[in-house]
Amino acid sequence: SALSIWQMGVMRSATSELATNWLPSVERVNQMNTDTSDFRIAEFQHVLNTDSVAMAGIEKTLADNLNTFEEDHQAYLKLISSPEERQLYEEFATD
Repeated sequence: SALSIWQMGVMRSATSELATNWLPSVERVNQMNTDTSDFRIAEFQHVLNTDSVAMAGIEKTLADNLNTFEEDHQAYLKLISSPEERQLYEEFATD
């Protein structure tokens, strides 16, 4: 039973690590992916539109999407906690 209790402690530690460290990072990366998709959709709408009033509204949407991406990007940078994750981020930033 002592071994079982010890193993449960190990499991709790791993679960805590996932919940407090890795999942927030994954959530931010997913949000950045969504932000990028929203930006691309607005770009497509802008290219297809010929009305200057509508295009001005779309340009505002583009600026808002870019700001949202940058906010999520900065939040993600604060969540990087391991050298491996830092290396992956550096590769992403280079691309």
